[in-house]
Amino acid sequence: MTISRYIRLALLAIIDMMCTLPISIYSIYLGNKGVGLAPWISWDDTHFNFSRVDPVASLIWRSDPSFRASVELTRWLPVVCAILFFGLFGFASEAQRHYKLFFWAIMKPLGIHFQTKKSMNGGTKVSPPGYVRQSLVW
Repeated sequence: MTISRYIRLALLAIIDMMCTLPISIYSIYLGNKGVGLAPWISWDDTHFNFSRVDPVASLIWRSDPSFRASVELTRWLPVVCAILFFGLFGFASEAQRHYKLFFWAIMKPLGIHFQTKKSMNGGTKVSPPGYVRQSLVW
């Protein structure tokens, strides 16, 4: 594991710890707000009609601020987490190298190749823009 990868991973863990606890506490608070405890009778009573999902019109859930916050958190939190994860790991040098390999693997069947030039000392030198479309000869 490289140092840069370790730092990104540690940063992700720190952000996760800093955000998960407050959001979880707030989510538990919203989920239990105004809900009384029902007495426990049995597992059959607890699981009765367990798979039933009641549709709720958006007019109703948007009128209650705490329910609206709960629904919107459920909707947007995975998106924010995905953007954060990509921001930490998607712009790394090893990820960019894989993006380039994938790009040229797609371009190769289309006849677009990466052009290289021989330098004066015999090594291979990459020319800037370097995109050449080779015509097909029949």
